[in-house]
Amino acid sequence: MGDLSAPEEPASDGLDAACDPDEADPVKDLAVPGYLGLLLDRDTLVAGRAGYEAKVEFATTTLQWYILLKLEKSRQNFCHRDIISYSWGEAGREEKPRGGAIYEAISKLRSRLKPKLGLAIKNLWGGGWRLEDIYPVTTAPPD
Repeated sequence: MGDLSAPEEPASDGLDAACDPDEADPVKDLAVPGYLGLLLDRDTLVAGRAGYEAKVEFATTTLQWYILLKLEKSRQNFCHRDIISYSWGEAGREEKPRGGAIYEAISKLRSRLKPKLGLAIKNLWGGGWRLEDIYPVTTAPPD
């Protein structure tokens, strides 16, 4: 299985590397679900989720793929816009996104993940974004 990681970004920006896929462990066995049950095929740029039949293909939308990788890597932590912005360079675009480009890209990704994989992208003003389960498992009320 190939690794689609882009060249490393400078580590001196002071941001938490928790949501940087370049800092990720080696590619995991795709049969084992990752955070929120995500199954990410880095060769075909396809995302699935345990318990869901649908798949989301990113071969023609690599920018959204790299954003998804950063959100998955950050797990329950919010992934800051500066980390998300590295996705533009990884996808072969301008190094720094302009204006509302990050918000637009997140919105497009959100609209693809929600209906097919039951995932939301939550925003914390000034804090960034994170993936969340639309249908979280809740504890049964006491008898």
